[in-house]
Amino acid sequence: MEKTQFEKMVVAEKFAEVARILSNVKAPQEVIDFVVEKGEQAQKRNANRKPSQSKTNKEKLADMQKIQEWFFEEADPETFYTSQEVNEALEFDYTPQKMTPRLKGLVEEGILEKGIATSDKKKVGYKII
Repeated sequence: MEKTQFEKMVVAEKFAEVARILSNVKAPQEVIDFVVEKGEQAQKRNANRKPSQSKTNKEKLADMQKIQEWFFEEADPETFYTSQEVNEALEFDYTPQKMTPRLKGLVEEGILEKGIATSDKKKVGYKII
C-alpha cells in the first residue's frame, strides 16, 4: 500500500498544512497560531539535530579502512582474494554476510575491483585497482 502525500510529509510540513486548512475554513486565529507555533517548534527541533552514524555504520567504516590498508600494503595487487581470505588475513571473525558489504562498499568507491577469485574459480574475488 502506497503512502499518501500527507504521510510522506515531515511533522513541520504537516503542521503547516493543517494551519493552511484551518485558515481556509476560517477557524479561530488562536487555533491557527497554536498550530503554526507547534510547526515552528518541530522545525527548530529538527534543525538542532546532528546527523549521526549508528554504531554499526561506524564499525563498518573502520573495517573498510582496515581492509583498504591491507590491500594497499600487504596484498598481491594481481590476486583476487575471496572475502574469506581477506577475513582471515585481517583476523576478523566475520561471516560472509558481514564481510561482503564491506568489500562491496570499497568496490563502489572505486578502490577494489570485483572478479573471479584466484584461489577458487567458483567464488567472487576482490583486488586493488
